[in-house]
Amino acid sequence: MVDTGGVLGYFLAILLYIDRVACSSLSVEECRSLGFVTTDLICGACDELDQFNLSSLKESCLKCCQKEDTENEALKVYPYAELHVCN
Repeated sequence: MVDTGGVLGYFLAILLYIDRVACSSLSVEECRSLGFVTTDLICGACDELDQFNLSSLKESCLKCCQKEDTENEALKVYPYAELHVCN
């Protein structure tokens, strides 16, 4: 039996990732070379760089981040999932 909710969630995560990569100002490779992981970087974290005197990184961070979906806070997207089956 296939868990359709899990498959649907995984499919949605892939679509969101593709949408984010297609709309970003920098490619995934460019972001990675700057030290940013686009799948895990939320734009709200970029705003916190100022308090650590890292404002020079903020522009690049904002070009690599994922925007938060404030309308649907119940949906949480993770970069991957692991399924462990114990017999």
